[in-house]
Amino acid sequence: SVSPPDEPPPDGKILINSNPDNFSIYMNGKYRIRSTPDSLKWLETGTYEVLLRKDLFIDSVFSVDVTEGETANIFIDFSKNNRMLGNLSVKSKPVGAEIFINDSSTLRKTPSIFYRILPDIYKVTLKYDNHTDFIFELPVKSSFTSEINAVLIDTTIWGFYNISNSGMPTKILTSFAIDNNDVKWIGSRVGVVSFDGTDWNLQSPSNSVLTHQIVTSISVDSKNAKWITTIEGIGIADNMVINRKWVSKDNGMGTDYYNEVFIKKAEKDIYYFASDIGMVFYAYDADIFTKRYTWRYDPTPFNNGITSIWSSSTGFLAGSNDDGVAVKFDNWRVFNRLNSNIPGNSITSMYESNEGIWVGHMPGAGTNGGLSLYKAGNFTVHVLQIPGPEIYDIFVDSRNIKWVGTNIGLYAFKDISNKILTNKLNTGLPIKDVNGIDEDSNGNIWFITKENGLFLLKKIDEFIK
Repeated sequence: SVSPPDEPPPDGKILINSNPDNFSIYMNGKYRIRSTPDSLKWLETGTYEVLLRKDLFIDSVFSVDVTEGETANIFIDFSKNNRMLGNLSVKSKPVGAEIFINDSSTLRKTPSIFYRILPDIYKVTLKYDNHTDFIFELPVKSSFTSEINAVLIDTTIWGFYNISNSGMPTKILTSFAIDNNDVKWIGSRVGVVSFDGTDWNLQSPSNSVLTHQIVTSISVDSKNAKWITTIEGIGIADNMVINRKWVSKDNGMGTDYYNEVFIKKAEKDIYYFASDIGMVFYAYDADIFTKRYTWRYDPTPFNNGITSIWSSSTGFLAGSNDDGVAVKFDNWRVFNRLNSNIPGNSITSMYESNEGIWVGHMPGAGTNGGLSLYKAGNFTVHVLQIPGPEIYDIFVDSRNIKWVGTNIGLYAFKDISNKILTNKLNTGLPIKDVNGIDEDSNGNIWFITKENGLFLLKKIDEFIK
């Protein structure tokens, strides 16, 4: 017997092309593992539903009539369909920045809107004299206006150093001080970084006598020695090298965990250390038989140690981790949420101004935290904003400008009624989690953040009117 001959396969065909190309092709709801330009073959006579799909574009669906033995040629120019196009709005502060798209000048300046452009990911560069270039990649979608609101960094006001644009050797920063030679000393979780304006140097237990790599605070004494507290003792740099250390076996104290060092400068400096067991201080003993520096211990009224210290003619203050503030004249007096109006029992920082001693309070149970001012036995509470930010550091400069480092940026004010908040929204810089502030000999303000680097603020009098 003879088998009947095979029927010839259907030979209808669709050739699909598009502008732009590389649209995925679906037919009757199934992905055909093809992209434009390409063809669909072996089709029977009939009507087929074709869908073209591409990221950022609206799906395009249409029907195609196919006749066996013929080729249906389809070309779709998406650039002619306004519904498929998108818009790009570019604004900047300051206005008037020159706009480049995909590295080509548009001969336009901000603010400007580019209408009816093909969806794509566009590289936008903004240039303005005395400002850093702003470079950003932004997707433009069909029937949608994508927006850029750029803040360009004014290099006449700001300097910025991090691990990607300088020799800074580490990202996570913990503390900060400027010495008498304008060298910046930066504590971190891997040691101490010094920066003299040109060179960066990292000192850790591996190359110095630093007692531990996790640094908690740095302070500079009258002789320009840097006192560096860690979670396992104290390191001292007399010049640029950490060459001395103090640990419990050397000083007889019952701890090596120090949160902060405060130095009261005088003919003979007094060194106060906030520790996990109370206050440790290192002071000159003028006794006729002693006449030398000795270590002493004051447990303060707190059981869980102290976090911050300030000593002045208006009083001695010790802040605790969760028990409030203790003030000492002849005896200790404790201020907390139960017996006073302070905005929080957890104290992070203190600094004295002409008005009194400013105290930073962290939020806690039933409190937003915030800022208070101590004077003559009383605390006055000041609101930075509601809810209150987390305060990490307070500094008062030579102009009596108060600087408050917080999780949302850097506050500054001469009078708190006219405070300024500086952060990424108004500078273009990643200013948040500010945890160390100091002033150099030229009156410039320097500060660090936990993870975003070291910042320099110039022209202070123009910045704060």
